[in-house]
Amino acid sequence: MANSFTSNLLFIFLVLLFGSIGTLLVIIFPFYVRVSLANREKDKNAVVYPIIKHFFNAICFFYLSVVLCLTFFAMNALMGIFDNKDFEILLLFPWAIFVHAHHLILFFLSLQKFLIYFFPETENFLITTGKSTDLIAFSLYLILTTTHLIFFLWIMFQSGDDYPNVEIYTGYYIFINSALFSSVLLYIPIVISIGKHAHLYSFVRNKPHKFIVYQTLLIAFFKSPSLWSSWYAYTESYSIIMCLIMCIVFDLISTPVLIQVSYLFCNKRNVNTLSKQLPAMKYIKLVFYTKTSRVNPMTIQTDFQTVGQ
Repeated sequence: MANSFTSNLLFIFLVLLFGSIGTLLVIIFPFYVRVSLANREKDKNAVVYPIIKHFFNAICFFYLSVVLCLTFFAMNALMGIFDNKDFEILLLFPWAIFVHAHHLILFFLSLQKFLIYFFPETENFLITTGKSTDLIAFSLYLILTTTHLIFFLWIMFQSGDDYPNVEIYTGYYIFINSALFSSVLLYIPIVISIGKHAHLYSFVRNKPHKFIVYQTLLIAFFKSPSLWSSWYAYTESYSIIMCLIMCIVFDLISTPVLIQVSYLFCNKRNVNTLSKQLPAMKYIKLVFYTKTSRVNPMTIQTDFQTVGQ
């Protein structure tokens, strides 16, 4: 009875979590676009602008693909154009590529910040230009796409419908998500180190530690559904395929939200821009961005103003 109660409670929690993140996925996009466009000229002065630009283009492409896929599924349900389930799965796999690519990009961003913060001499080698960022992103997408195509073709030619080699994809999925969780671990020593300088005016004024803490909490929060869904699948004795499907679905809705929320809250300027468009944000700004007493010493520019903070 206790196990049944726990399972039901966990199921309700997952439904509420899925609904909340799904709702946020729908309503946040217009604000993300407006803030991004409003701050574009200022963002161009940031070292990380190529990454910001890539995320913006990728998010717009994601929403466009969602609209196209939903339109296709609706037409297919009404007219029965395609009856092959494998085709529908193949149609959805670009979303998995999108999610996994950005898991790795967020990890590389955290690794870049870690190395630049503790080893400043590496900055010249790690800062990328627009062309190099595009090349890296294209190479990453190409590698992941090729890998998935080979895997799915291999699976489709296996005998039977049990998909016996799904354990291989499970190992790959664990690796991708471990990379994202590792980014949280890389941020922790940065937060600790910055906290030791919290008495300096430049740190009080710019609050770089807050931006890093928020990013760390956001990653942990938006990835928690995968852990909860895995636990639920385990308690219900679901197959490993069902567990993977649940985790992938949560990833599909949480990763775009993570990227957009991270950008909107990565610095005070973005929060101010957002608060002008959303009155409720004024109360959030009062909580997270309290004003400090004015002093006029020199300021230190920080490079923590990025989508992947």
